[in-house]
Amino acid sequence: GSLPGLEYRNVRLKASINGIDEVVNCVPRIGSWVLVSVIENNTARAFVSQYSEVDQFIIRMRKPDSDDEYSDIVVTPEKMTINFGGLFNTTINKDKLLVKFLKPIGNEDDQDIDQTALASLEMTKQAMKLEFFDEDENMLSNAAMTGQSMDFKVVDGCEASIAKSSAVVSTNGNKNIIKVDEAEGIQLKSNKLISIEGDQVLIKATKDVTVSGTDINLNPGS
Repeated sequence: GSLPGLEYRNVRLKASINGIDEVVNCVPRIGSWVLVSVIENNTARAFVSQYSEVDQFIIRMRKPDSDDEYSDIVVTPEKMTINFGGLFNTTINKDKLLVKFLKPIGNEDDQDIDQTALASLEMTKQAMKLEFFDEDENMLSNAAMTGQSMDFKVVDGCEASIAKSSAVVSTNGNKNIIKVDEAEGIQLKSNKLISIEGDQVLIKATKDVTVSGTDINLNPGS
């Protein structure tokens, strides 16, 4: 039961059961009304049993047969955060979705160290970004997309950019480029060989065709 007219201190958010660190908690809004109950008329064991307004809702569950692997869901009026076993983290609000796959914690000494991300996905109404990292959180590759364009990059490797009327693919340092543009046409650029092979190769132009180079060799087939 409850004891009206008393001031309660150190009130728990829930009744403790066997000290197990698994909870379903509501955090009342500061200044709101709550109903406080006590266990066996012991005010040292008082807990909040009903709420008029809530600022935060928390669910914490332990993986069966594990002493330290938990999953959490935290909901506030502004956002929701989901964590699965410290390896997968999601944050959602009205503007953005953020998903991260995290590097596993090595040992107890690493518990207070911020975990590095191995991959992340960020999405808004206007854009989406996907990133992959090594174990030191150095970028490996990424992709960015909007309603008008898509960009892809492998660090120290190839890049590609696609829009409504153009597309560009290049290798590291723009040593080799393929560009397709609705207004400018198709361009091939390379510091090395450009090879076109086929049973039949047709070059057709409505205007001039220019071939230039230090050595030009035409080898008719036998």
